[in-house]
Amino acid sequence: MTGIMARSSSNVMLPYRPLRSFLESAPAARLPHRWRATLAHKLLRQPRVDRVVVPGEDGRRGASHRAVLVAFGDLAFVRRDGMPALHASQLDALRNAVGAEALLTANFEAPIATPEDVRAGSFGSFLHTVDNVDELLARLPDSVLTVANNHALDYGVPAFERTVSTLAAHDVATVGQSGQAPVIIERNGVTMAFLGACDDVRLPSEQPSPVALIDDRELEASIRLQRARGYVVVLHLHWGFEWSCVPPRSYRDRARAFSAAGAQVVLCHHAHVPLGVERTPFGVIAHGLGNGFFPFASAPQHPLRDSVQYLRIGIDATGVVSVDVDFLQFEQAAGLRTPTSGVAHRWYALQNLANTALSDSARLERAEWQRVSSAVRSVGHWCRVALNERQDVEAALAEAQRLLHVPLRRNLPSRMDELGLKSLANAMATFRDTTAHGQALRAAAEGLLSTLNEHPTRRRLAAAFDTGTLIGWLP
Repeated sequence: MTGIMARSSSNVMLPYRPLRSFLESAPAARLPHRWRATLAHKLLRQPRVDRVVVPGEDGRRGASHRAVLVAFGDLAFVRRDGMPALHASQLDALRNAVGAEALLTANFEAPIATPEDVRAGSFGSFLHTVDNVDELLARLPDSVLTVANNHALDYGVPAFERTVSTLAAHDVATVGQSGQAPVIIERNGVTMAFLGACDDVRLPSEQPSPVALIDDRELEASIRLQRARGYVVVLHLHWGFEWSCVPPRSYRDRARAFSAAGAQVVLCHHAHVPLGVERTPFGVIAHGLGNGFFPFASAPQHPLRDSVQYLRIGIDATGVVSVDVDFLQFEQAAGLRTPTSGVAHRWYALQNLANTALSDSARLERAEWQRVSSAVRSVGHWCRVALNERQDVEAALAEAQRLLHVPLRRNLPSRMDELGLKSLANAMATFRDTTAHGQALRAAAEGLLSTLNEHPTRRRLAAAFDTGTLIGWLP
């Protein structure tokens, strides 16, 4: 070991232990997470790495494939203030990456809303596509897109239905509608069955969600049925938490369970940055595909923030025979382009670290508790905003309550019970399950906020958050 760097057995340059110890220390924990991420990013130096190594992939090559599936992450044809207009040529690099013979699959993130559509809620960000979305859709290669994501109902059910019909008019197949049968695509003698679901969406107030929500048992049953028919199963999961460094442990384990059930290709997205990719005995899992085309008004510091990861998956009738991972780069003005060799090699090295981290269950568990703690704080924020609503407090509270019924947050009370916060678990469950309106709903929300403000609760949540703020891409 020389200087402050040491070389690992995986040929990735790792920071010397005192650096890592500082970043995990109590003084560093008091720094804003963005500052710590930036510090780690600046101090992390990698040797030249010329490819992404997918754990379990080496030694499997040699079989010839019949079909090629190219998987990107989130596609959002939106325009932020100050950005130039979007145009079809910004997708040329994507078309070139997919090629003439392959099939594109990705997540279509923003609904196609009209000026007459109104926002469907009070909390969070709201996305809708640009006016010239038809020009951009015409530029896409042959595609199967999932429409199950947290922004699908930002502008209500009519905008969601318009999104599905507009994509169909451009010969783009879609998955992710509630109760929808799998989309079956045949390529060169290979039959693929596509499924899609999400764990978070703005639930409509007066009707069931038209967006498919993740139910593990139902998904596994559907996967086994399609596999029994001899189809290669491709599963899209829009789930988890944004701007993560590693997937939470339970999400890693659930993705592996879907793979074991027969989903040869499991494609996860929503984090906005690439997470790990691994081969399993049954196929391939991308635990986070990152962004495919997604302009941001602002974004956290993250070493893979501007990267666009994509997988090129070779498939035959039995399943996955090869996996290659590569990157494009997204620029607000230019759209997608090929990164310089220096940028690409740095991303390869960081992606290799992310792939390796998938085997570190303890780190993934710490990350999960950080995100659970953050999710609880968000629920408190929504209740506070709703109670301060000037026009219709009850409607805003009902929206906050519905957000606790989606799969992402449904189990937050039980998670708080695991943390030893019984009173908070009860307060959250009471607010979630209150069927009365008016004063009873307000009282439940006020009770939840009061419990969140208790000193022992705040301290325990802060401890859970700090436990998870270890820099996720460090070894």
